[in-house]
Amino acid sequence: CEQEQFTEGILFEDTDWTPRMLVKAQRVAGTETMAYNYLWRESGITLSKGIAKLYKELDDKIALASRLKMWGDSAWYRGMISALVVSIINVLSHELYNDREKYIGQLRNANLFPLKVDRLNSKTRRKVRLINLSPALAVWMLHIKNR
Repeated sequence: CEQEQFTEGILFEDTDWTPRMLVKAQRVAGTETMAYNYLWRESGITLSKGIAKLYKELDDKIALASRLKMWGDSAWYRGMISALVVSIINVLSHELYNDREKYIGQLRNANLFPLKVDRLNSKTRRKVRLINLSPALAVWMLHIKNR
């Protein structure tokens, strides 16, 4: 089935694929076993760098957060959406500060605010609360902090 395939051409294919599989599962269980392994190649997307990759990363994360919002409203989805948006805010504050208004606008247009603090650690919860207060302020404060 097409829905069971990884989406080609996006970053974070596993983050896109996993929720689609979880909603189809009749049961899910956890284990202590490490069963996930990355293949690191010098030519791979994970290790590639550059401004084009950052723009693609933001576009793919916004699209993924929008899909997660459509797929469900469980604590797991809300936590994933919040974590993705925090990651986007971090990229904007560190590498793409001049593009902050464009991407904050895209986040608003995707109706991703307010973010939820479900299943987040305390540091990320603090960032989420600041982002909910004002995404632009959050980007600016993180930008100033990291200068």
